Amino acid sequence: MYQLPILPYLFQDLEPYIDTHTLGLHYHKHQQNYLNRLNELLVKHGYDYRYPLEELFYHINEFPVGDQKDILYYLGGVLNHNLYFQSMSPKMEKPRGKLLENLERNYGSLDVFF
Repeated sequence: MYQLPILPYLFQDLEPYIDTHTLGLHYHKHQQNYLNRLNELLVKHGYDYRYPLEELFYHINEFPVGDQKDILYYLGGVLNHNLYFQSMSPKMEKPRGKLLENLERNYGSLDVFF
């Protein structure tokens, strides 16, 4: 079965920018619910978890048409929350690459943007 990823930080590590309660709610309630519902649908169809979670979308036609929409919905919820949690870090890092270039072009400097 697919499982929640272990986060590389504690919820309180992101305060004061995002509070512990909000992170806990998204991780333990929202993301866990999406994951539970996805796993329930997959087990219902005897899925053997042979694909990484990020590749399941490409194999949606292996499931009955009647459940494809729900599988995609819950998969999207899981993947979006994964991205949400992976995008944050308690360490302040400056943008780089194209993001930095675009911020500097549009705002003049990173300091002005912040």
